[in-house]
Amino acid sequence: MELLYKKEIVGAKPQIVREITGEIISSIETWHSLNEEEKYEFRLIINELIINGIVHGNKCFCDKVLKVTIYALDNDTISISIQDEGLGFNYKKIEEGCFPCDSTEFLERGRGLKIVQHICDDIEFGRNGSWVNVKKSVRI
Repeated sequence: MELLYKKEIVGAKPQIVREITGEIISSIETWHSLNEEEKYEFRLIINELIINGIVHGNKCFCDKVLKVTIYALDNDTISISIQDEGLGFNYKKIEEGCFPCDSTEFLERGRGLKIVQHICDDIEFGRNGSWVNVKKSVRI
């Protein structure tokens, strides 16, 4: 296991997400070259998880911290962990494949996690939902 990226983000400015995403993609590309589709998917995953942590977890408070850690697990698999300082959420339904956006109420919540779940190899939640870890393989 090789640490590729680790950072604590303080605050909720939108431009932070773009900067961090760029840094993370660069870190991943030092480990393994990515084709355009892989870059797009990693960018989507990273953006969605960071924005969820800032908006839903930390409630956009400027003094809250979001921890981002990226590991290369082996020659073709990345682990992306995001931890916020929020109270969490009931992630059990997400693990079962039930997303709020699938309800008859046509909720907008949950679409991002549904997309992330479909393009990742694995998604895992912890700390009452204030921590998420995804694994994603690249093509060799």
